Amino acid sequence: MDYISKPYSFPPNFKDRPYAERFAIVQKIFFTKFDHWKYETEIRVWAPLQNEENGVYYLEFDEKLQLVEVILGAQFEFSKNDVEEALGSLTSEVRILKARPAWDKFEMVEDEN
Repeated sequence: MDYISKPYSFPPNFKDRPYAERFAIVQKIFFTKFDHWKYETEIRVWAPLQNEENGVYYLEFDEKLQLVEVILGAQFEFSKNDVEEALGSLTSEVRILKARPAWDKFEMVEDEN
């Protein structure tokens, strides 16, 4: 991820540019976030749409792509058991935690409760 303090702008003639140039611009924007979110250490993957189930596309986990942690947002409506059930055989390998807003700064922290 590239973290920046000011957003990128699309060039005024974006749609008239060659496909490869438009693709490079979109890819650059896709892998960019506001620098205040750097603490998330987010990783994004650009992959072909190859697996589909009920209109949802996904990338299979393998030795190069492994799920190691699931962070439940502060307003997540399901239970931890629901997540464990969805993870199936991966449950023992994946850390599940709940996030909440920090009391003294603008960020999310682990909810210990």
